Amino acid sequence: MVVGGQQNQALAGDPVYLQPGQCVMVGAQQVCAMKPDASATPAPNEVNYVCRYSEHKGGDLPGYKTYGLVKVTTRADGSSREILIKDFGIRGKEKCEQAAEDRKK
Repeated sequence: MVVGGQQNQALAGDPVYLQPGQCVMVGAQQVCAMKPDASATPAPNEVNYVCRYSEHKGGDLPGYKTYGLVKVTTRADGSSREILIKDFGIRGKEKCEQAAEDRKK
């Protein structure tokens, strides 16, 4: 890899950091870091409801992955906060997804 006129080589397994829009050759394929899409960034104080399959703090089955309706609030600094609204259990995928859709209306 050539950076600023100098040739640097990363050892196998070493991370290579790219700036948005920068490209490198990996074998015979060019790989580029994407530029962030401003339209994809959530607006501050935006609230979304999503169905997540994970181990939820405060869920009905601690230690197990379950489907849970989660409220995601985006803060002004771009960070987000997630709150479990309802745990639908291990087999509650359809009900959880329906609840998330209902909240989006």
